[in-house]
Amino acid sequence: MTYDAVMSLIRRLRKRTPIQVAPHQFRHTRATTLESTSALLGHASIETTRATYDHRNMDDVKRELQAARKRRESEHEQ
Repeated sequence: MTYDAVMSLIRRLRKRTPIQVAPHQFRHTRATTLESTSALLGHASIETTRATYDHRNMDDVKRELQAARKRRESEHEQ
């Protein structure tokens, strides 16, 4: 995915949701999660964890973002 494609997605998310996100937030969250998972599994390298368990594609990421948005909206309604 190119930088322009990511920024286009971010701009659309900012317009459509109350969540103000930045690409770096996804990078940080992803890196933290992957590092923790790798350590819990006892892998010598994060690359081992990524290659073995991370099979997400862009549709998966979009679904995850949509689910997060719905959770956020329901939290605001309460």
